[in-house]
Amino acid sequence: MPQWSSFESYARTIDRLDRRMATEAAVDATRRAAEAARPIAYREAARDLGGDPKFSGWRPWLELRVQRERGGTGHRVQPTKTSAGPWTVADQGRNNGFAGPGINRKTGAFLGYRKKADKNGVFQVKRTRQRKRRWNGVTYGWGTSGRAVTKMEDAVLPPMRAAATKAIKRHFDLG
Repeated sequence: MPQWSSFESYARTIDRLDRRMATEAAVDATRRAAEAARPIAYREAARDLGGDPKFSGWRPWLELRVQRERGGTGHRVQPTKTSAGPWTVADQGRNNGFAGPGINRKTGAFLGYRKKADKNGVFQVKRTRQRKRRWNGVTYGWGTSGRAVTKMEDAVLPPMRAAATKAIKRHFDLG
């Protein structure tokens, strides 16, 4: 059992624990937690996309990488540059928002584009020559990322608790 001769020695022990948990222990714990969370996101993507984390006919997989945050001790799981679009489509869908006043939804012809709002807040449409533009229609997302995040939060807690317990036991000599 730890014994301190004064409150100052106890405060020094707490300060050492705080520094350790803010540096290397936190970096290691967050990396482990992020590595444990990545397969969960892949499972959720495969569940929505039919067995593998890839849209049929699309080149990029729904890849994720673990990256350390700049200037901090945390890590985050984020899509790669090429897989950010497919993750967004899996989560939110495609073309289900405002397509613009210049899009003919039936044919997909692009007739113009929106200009800046005027003083009254009214948007103007600038007409352009009609060009062929492929219209893929509207798809609705499955909420893949949102579901994956809630499941990842549950999976991240055990590695983080284990790292905190290990640091506390080390600094207080609890065996």
